[in-house]
Amino acid sequence: MSMLSVENLNVWFGGGRDRVDAVRQATFSVERGASFGLVGESGSGKSTILRAIMGLAPTWSGMITVDGEVITKKRQKTFYKTVQMVFQDPYASLHPRHSVDQVLGETLHLHGFRDIDARVVKLLDDVGLGGQIPVSLSASIVWRPTATGCNRARPGTRTQHFAAG
Repeated sequence: MSMLSVENLNVWFGGGRDRVDAVRQATFSVERGASFGLVGESGSGKSTILRAIMGLAPTWSGMITVDGEVITKKRQKTFYKTVQMVFQDPYASLHPRHSVDQVLGETLHLHGFRDIDARVVKLLDDVGLGGQIPVSLSASIVWRPTATGCNRARPGTRTQHFAAG
């Protein structure tokens, strides 16, 4: 079973003549324990897809499932304990004096996890950042129990990495 499945996702902004289609027919799945990279140029819709998954993009159609549960436009409280996002602008969403491992550790602590240091190391390893400290996280998702998504910039493109526990 997929930890995350997105089928025929469309996301748009505005309506009528002012409508802008930000994402058209996006389909992918991330198997439990796997890593997945969503690659594209700046403005191609990667963060918009994550916003739709999180319920922050109100105008979308398609099907999103997390751990086998179909996600509707109104998210249940339990959803937000399962899936979390670190927003794209690291200066607006991350404390400038906290390291990435402190930020991830704090989130796990707030949700009552134990063995936080080992979990943070595994989260970073799962997305190929083991032994490296990312300069920033961009539109990242942390799934429970052990999964994360981080951004690694490459010239001309950005990559959203997902790992599903």
